[in-house]
Amino acid sequence: MQQSKDEETFVDTWGTGLETLEKELSVFVRRAAAHYLGGQAGQAGEEPLDGWRYPLLVRLAEGGPQRSAELARVFGLNRSTLGRHLARMEETGLVCRVDGRRQGATSAFFVTDTGRVALVAARRARMGPLRTLLDTWPEAERRELARLLARLNHDLDARAPGVRPRQRQSGSE
Repeated sequence: MQQSKDEETFVDTWGTGLETLEKELSVFVRRAAAHYLGGQAGQAGEEPLDGWRYPLLVRLAEGGPQRSAELARVFGLNRSTLGRHLARMEETGLVCRVDGRRQGATSAFFVTDTGRVALVAARRARMGPLRTLLDTWPEAERRELARLLARLNHDLDARAPGVRPRQRQSGSE
């Protein structure tokens, strides 16, 4: 079967490493979601921090109080879907709403002490498999992977419409 001119251009242009990168990112995301980054429980008896609660808590813990509209843009969710996640997190005491209506603004959400405890426990639980996986890697390679992933995430945030990019960590430059 003969390739079209567009297909030939695609292969020629992207065959320089980006094609491999795209494939490896796809494999990584699938495996990470299934094996390493799935819902991790905090203390015994607590509900796990699932794939939405964990990143929301991280964003709020690192960035301080934020409005739901900003969080919806960051996570690519519509406001009603995000509102359901935040309401559930508020019900379980992970986040708290600061009412900004008196100042003419909408409410902002911040992480509670309970949320911080749950976040520390979930992070600790997530570190176990990651530590095992990368145990044989030299420290310099682990730091390089972290730096490159931070750069990729920053660049992705910068391209998303209406999303304020995360500040790069000082150690990731």
